[in-house]
Amino acid sequence: MQKLRHFLCLCCACMGVQAALAADIVIDAGHGGRDPGTVRTYKGKLHLEKTFTLDMSKQLQREFKQKGYSVAMTRSVDKTVSLQERLNYARAHCKKLFVSVHVDSAPTPRAHGVNAFAAGKNHEMGKRSMHIARNVQSTFNPIRPVRKENFFVLKNANCPTLLVEMGYITNDRDLERLLNQKARGKMVSTLGQVLDKSIKQQEKKAKTKPATQTTKDKNSTKKSPLRQI
Repeated sequence: MQKLRHFLCLCCACMGVQAALAADIVIDAGHGGRDPGTVRTYKGKLHLEKTFTLDMSKQLQREFKQKGYSVAMTRSVDKTVSLQERLNYARAHCKKLFVSVHVDSAPTPRAHGVNAFAAGKNHEMGKRSMHIARNVQSTFNPIRPVRKENFFVLKNANCPTLLVEMGYITNDRDLERLLNQKARGKMVSTLGQVLDKSIKQQEKKAKTKPATQTTKDKNSTKKSPLRQI
């Protein structure tokens, strides 16, 4: 067993995926390696989305760990990880939440702010994902609705899943916020708080649901003539 675990760790490391057997939260740092994501030269310096997403994902990991969650990351270094590898990892390890961290861009520099995305499918997992995405959106940018998108990692995951764009690299004010360690840290801390609150809301709802169902079952048992045979 020890050799098997060591082998799995090596395999995950080669793919740029952090090894873990299971985790409450899986954090996906967008892009990485050969894929820089969106880029911009600002004040004479080139800024890459993949750098921002990894930094914020690592901080978000620390935030969750401080709150008592077990956390895993699809990448913890600057490595290329395919969408399929990210999805496979989420399916294998995610128990409570999969969150993919990105930075947006737009043709116009006026576009700004945080945006939350969810698949919005009409089933239990889709509803839970939308609930969390709405909480994020209302916290950061309440005048804008959650954007429903069928991104690969959103529509195929088997746990509540959302993608968060932490501002626009094409907007000067957003980029300045991303470049400022204190301001960036405050954003991530707020994200961690709202995600933690959302998870606890869903856990509380899940605990009360079976009790209600049990009561109904008991009542139906008393009234059903078939049960009296």
